Amino acid sequence: MRSVIVILVVAAACSKPKPDAAVETYANTEMAIAIARAREGYAALGDLKVEDYGKPALVKRLTQAGQALRVAREAASKITAPALMSTPHSDFLVATEQMKSAVDDLVVAAGLGLQPKFAAAHAKLMEAVPSWFSWEERFNRQLQEAHVTFVPAANVPPLPEAPIAAPIAAPPKPDEVAAPAPPCKAGTEVKKGERLVACELETGTTYAELICGPGKATFDEADGQIISCITDSMFALPYETPVARENIVTCGPGLVTRNKTGGFASCTTFGAVMVGQTEIARKSLVTIGDKLAVTSATAPDGTRRCFDAAGKLIPCT
Repeated sequence: MRSVIVILVVAAACSKPKPDAAVETYANTEMAIAIARAREGYAALGDLKVEDYGKPALVKRLTQAGQALRVAREAASKITAPALMSTPHSDFLVATEQMKSAVDDLVVAAGLGLQPKFAAAHAKLMEAVPSWFSWEERFNRQLQEAHVTFVPAANVPPLPEAPIAAPIAAPPKPDEVAAPAPPCKAGTEVKKGERLVACELETGTTYAELICGPGKATFDEADGQIISCITDSMFALPYETPVARENIVTCGPGLVTRNKTGGFASCTTFGAVMVGQTEIARKSLVTIGDKLAVTSATAPDGTRRCFDAAGKLIPCT
């Protein structure tokens, strides 16, 4: 009887399913660092609350979380997942992009001292978090199906600290010194008399509420303030009253212009937006009028449509 039991135990051990080699390599080798960075970013957000606005080191904390999420997504985007993991891989890219976008908005709002925008960005983050849990649940389920045990990456070196922009000062008074010189590429400056009116920005920089990236920029010859640039960030227009989600214009990346009073005159839409009953395609250049209403929209294919104050289509003049 004893020999029969031994034979049965050996047979049971031999019948244990083997791990899927492709899934094991994907999870424990190819994606190990990406997952570690994503979890690092999520952990850095911790129990972030709207009430954390204005706390010391908040911008540093958010910047580190955003950096980890960016590195995670960039690493994962270069990996081709095996068939069994294709859906959780897509989920991972979506989750990290959504959280990174929300964190970017939080950093901008905290850095500029805009509490209402911080609250809106926090709500955006809360909407993104379920996608992270969805990825984890599907990832673990697919690993079980492949008979693979996930082994978290060990000894992951800390990311270098990302530079944090200095707090943005209040606009100078007329009798104060003019705005500092922008980071223009040498040889691209266009001047009117002694005043700079345009150049190619060498690096990104910040003007009041506008974050500009490298590329062409124009400046007011009177006070040196930015008129237009290519933003490399995303931001929602600063509405003073509640606006339905589908009607909120989110700008960037792309061309942004400002009017003489410092408000937004035009921007490139990040996603589709409804103006009245008309849907405006993403990456359209919209002009902005009173109360931040869209007055016209030029689609990527060059089609232009114009609107009255109520959002109704009108002939373009």
